[in-house]
Amino acid sequence: MQTMQYKDFCFSYNPARLQVIHQRRTAQHHCPGYGSITQVLGEGPRIVRGSGSFWGEQAMAEFEALHQAYCQGGAGMLLIPMYQPILAYFTALEITGQGGSVEFSFEFIQETSSPQIGTCGSDLIFLKGNWGGGGQ
Repeated sequence: MQTMQYKDFCFSYNPARLQVIHQRRTAQHHCPGYGSITQVLGEGPRIVRGSGSFWGEQAMAEFEALHQAYCQGGAGMLLIPMYQPILAYFTALEITGQGGSVEFSFEFIQETSSPQIGTCGSDLIFLKGNWGGGGQ
């Protein structure tokens, strides 16, 4: 199985927890006489969150290498096991120590200014009301 990688940093083993969040942006509008309308504005960036730990004599050295990848800034290619590659920003990194291991959590947010995700257009979904029927 492929191990997770961001830019030049390769995890020696995959994080214990990994979450990929897909979002759809919407806006709520009120139309007098017709009710509420939800407007779909398109897909938002994918968010990748996870956590894991490094242990052993090299635990801090591995975390420091991960921290250096975070400090580089800019977007980079994020490779996730069993998922498509994502161009993403490394937006958060947290460290906690516990009994000889270095526990960490992270967050990446997809770069969306390049055309790599589709949008759904601006479909309107009517939640209630009678559109065009006189506003009853």
